[in-house]
Amino acid sequence: MGLQERLDALQPRERRLLAIFAGLFVLIAVVLIPVGVSATLADERAENQMLREAIERLFVERDKILERRSQNQRVVDRYRVPAPRLAGFLDNQAKTLGLEIPEFKDRPVVPIGKTYEEHATDISLKQASMRNIVLFMEKIAQAPFPTSLTRLTIRKRATQSDSWDVTMTVSTFHRTAPATKAAGSGEASATDGAQREDTP
Repeated sequence: MGLQERLDALQPRERRLLAIFAGLFVLIAVVLIPVGVSATLADERAENQMLREAIERLFVERDKILERRSQNQRVVDRYRVPAPRLAGFLDNQAKTLGLEIPEFKDRPVVPIGKTYEEHATDISLKQASMRNIVLFMEKIAQAPFPTSLTRLTIRKRATQSDSWDVTMTVSTFHRTAPATKAAGSGEASATDGAQREDTP
């Protein structure tokens, strides 16, 4: 029996059910499947866009992290340079600008935590031009070791148009070398060994 004969043999109610099933199949094939595929593709596009934005943020943050790490490394490198005596350094910088520092006064060393020390020196400049004062401070800031102006007082001389008296405190920061545990333990072991050899 062929397909047409089987369809002709169906009752009217069965034919209606078959037509409903065929309509549902066509609806699913023509409408629901494309809609589902489109929704899936839209979700995947949104996920891909989120991943793309996350990757772009990672690249941007990576550049920032590298730049921050480079800046930190430059700071660490400055602390590796041992600071000379401030009096000699400041006197040399002043002489290159034609300035004279009549007196230096070293302040007591101030410990900063367990790793750093602050060495400060009070100086004064007499009858200096504003341009030379600025250039002098710039030379201090550009030193290869960490320096800072922690106090600055400028007074204008009344008798001259561009003549200033300056007092300032210049600080440099020194990183102390912490004692290594390995060296300490090695000395202790050597001492213990010597005591054991001396002990009968």
